Amino acid sequence: MFSSQQLVIGWVEYSLAATILLAGTRIFVSRLQQPVDRRNLITMSLAASTLMPLVWCATLFPILRFDLFGSGVEQAAITKKAGHLPVTQQPPTLPGESTFETKSTETRAIASTASLDSQNHANSTANVTVNEQINGWSIAAVALLAIHGLAIIWLFLQWVIGALRLRSITSKTYSASYSVLDLWKETTNGKANPARILITTEVAAPMVFGWRSPLVLIPELIAEGNRSSLHYCLAHEWSHVNCGDLPRWKYVNFCQLLFWYQPLFWVLRRELQICQDLIADDRAARATGNELGPVEYSELLVTIASKANSLRLAGAIAFFDSSSQLSRRVKRLLTNEHPLRSRSTQSFTWVSGLSFLTGALLLGSVRLSSAHAAQGPADKPTESQAAGTNESSRSETQAAGQLKIVRGRVVNDAGEPIAGAKLCLPLTYRPGRTVQTTSDEDGNFKLQCPVEWINPRVNGSSWTAWAYAPGYSIQSQNLYRVLRGDLEDLEEQITIRLPLESNTRVKVLSPDGQPLAGVIVSPKLYMTSVRNATFVPEEMRSDVSARTDEWGNASLPAVQSNLLNSLELVCEEFGRQSMRINYKTDGRPRVIRLLPCAAIQGRVVAENPEWTRGVRLIFETGDASEVPTMRGLAEVVTDNEGNFNVPLIAAGRVIRTYVTLDPTIPVRPLLNDNRYLTAGETTRLEIPLIAAPIVHGKVVVKSTGAPVPNAELSLGYEKFQKSNRVITDEEGRFQGRVLPGPLRIDIVALPAPFARQGGQ
Repeated sequence: MFSSQQLVIGWVEYSLAATILLAGTRIFVSRLQQPVDRRNLITMSLAASTLMPLVWCATLFPILRFDLFGSGVEQAAITKKAGHLPVTQQPPTLPGESTFETKSTETRAIASTASLDSQNHANSTANVTVNEQINGWSIAAVALLAIHGLAIIWLFLQWVIGALRLRSITSKTYSASYSVLDLWKETTNGKANPARILITTEVAAPMVFGWRSPLVLIPELIAEGNRSSLHYCLAHEWSHVNCGDLPRWKYVNFCQLLFWYQPLFWVLRRELQICQDLIADDRAARATGNELGPVEYSELLVTIASKANSLRLAGAIAFFDSSSQLSRRVKRLLTNEHPLRSRSTQSFTWVSGLSFLTGALLLGSVRLSSAHAAQGPADKPTESQAAGTNESSRSETQAAGQLKIVRGRVVNDAGEPIAGAKLCLPLTYRPGRTVQTTSDEDGNFKLQCPVEWINPRVNGSSWTAWAYAPGYSIQSQNLYRVLRGDLEDLEEQITIRLPLESNTRVKVLSPDGQPLAGVIVSPKLYMTSVRNATFVPEEMRSDVSARTDEWGNASLPAVQSNLLNSLELVCEEFGRQSMRINYKTDGRPRVIRLLPCAAIQGRVVAENPEWTRGVRLIFETGDASEVPTMRGLAEVVTDNEGNFNVPLIAAGRVIRTYVTLDPTIPVRPLLNDNRYLTAGETTRLEIPLIAAPIVHGKVVVKSTGAPVPNAELSLGYEKFQKSNRVITDEEGRFQGRVLPGPLRIDIVALPAPFARQGGQ
């Protein structure tokens, strides 16, 4: 069962797709010379347009999903409560950083957009209740169904009235004479056909109707009049029967139920009717073999038009239907010197057919957004509900005790124990929680992790332990299976092998190329044991960093060059900068030239001043064209008026701006990262907080439909460069706020047995 919002959005999507297809058909039809090509092109276009609803419905189901333009996220029921994480724009993932291997593919994210905020009422809409939003979609859906229902009823009544009228006319007919039947046989060249010829006084123009056994109605005046006029009329109606115009016209009448509101459909329908008559006129005018046939046929056409009434019967093709077609038909007869083709070429049929099929598949798979409509009402979760979800996710771990013990041993490459090695295990980044210990004389260690520090979510968590001892290089070990898995706490389970000291050296220069002394150089991102680039813990950086001497040289013996991903450099004159490292093992010092600096001043603005206080901002600058890439970094917090000041940051283009907000407020920052900071100048920035619609949905197991709790999702928006992280509750539901526009939902991590494995 589709929801109201899904129905309305789906109808808009289908209408837009059909409009594009029909508009393209109208353009191509106007460029074709042969009526038969126009007729076939219009028929294939209508067939492709009616195929698109099947494609649209197919994309709602995972097994049949085409997913050509979407994000891989399905529609689903919306939430009543959901867990969520603090709102922040996540930094771009470095190659090899924070990747996960999926153990199970039997999960799917089912998402829905719960509100569409108007730009003129953005602030007030943020406080509108979900029920009011759903009522709006329901009213639109009911109105849409009502209008379509009335139109279909009206068209159906027309068909019924036409069928009854045809039946009434047929009941007052009589069989044709032998002379008429002989002329019909001569017209059809003796071909066996099921058509019947009847004579009537009820109509003034010949017509044909029916399906398997067509009926040809000939007015009595024509049947008993001039033989050549009768021959022309019979040839015209035989052309409709022989060319298959009857089933084609019935199909067009059926398309009225889908496209009655489309002006382009009625234009193409009229063009199709004219093309059918032009082909039939051409064959009829040449049926007698008389050179004056086109002239005589034109005179007959004008005569019948002057006597015929405007009777239009559903399902029948009349010899004369509309006066607006008369001049075009007569002009074609009198100016066309060569017979019209009765069939399209094989190449035209194949090319146009495949083109329309491809167009139907592509247009039918287009979505207005990557997350669609909901199937039920949703309520915003309260803080107590979110806290309850967090507590329930920890309950099983707490039942086993208040501490999670990780035991292991630190050894060198030869397997000998290393005493006094320092170990750090960051468990959460915000707030910063790190477990530290040292190895004993036998190299053994024990990390005692409070269970409340072990976040069940991947976002803001770390599962990597780091070790360092003087005379050795730093090394890491992934503890994901111990901290998140079901492994028991066993002695000697974790072994960390420390390599010997390296010969890693750097030389730091100022922007003008002069050696720079007093610069603190430390590893920022380092390859871990699972080959992911991860941040080195702050608690260990002081042990493995170095300060440049008067010649700008610094040695980093605790850092292996082939594992170093990026360096951070800090000095009073040029602020905080980082450099992405291309791995080197040749032993030569790496030369790093710092960027000149600029300044940023600005403020965060919002309707409610309370929302702008204490907002944490992180700016990252640089030039992506540089290889290796240098970056400037700065972190500030707004004051009580929302103002902020960055006195020192590397000049260049603003690559990213990260804003941390309270997730309970109904706004999100609208960022403009396409700014250039000129060295020595101060740039003014204004970051508005605008109303953010709620996105909510559900994650379920594809095969069973069972909910997936504690799944971590990323809600990407603003050209997918900004994202929020959300967590599903015990019923698999989630919700979060994003800015209006396209949305992409990605699964970041799944719980067991659907857990993604791999360290941070």
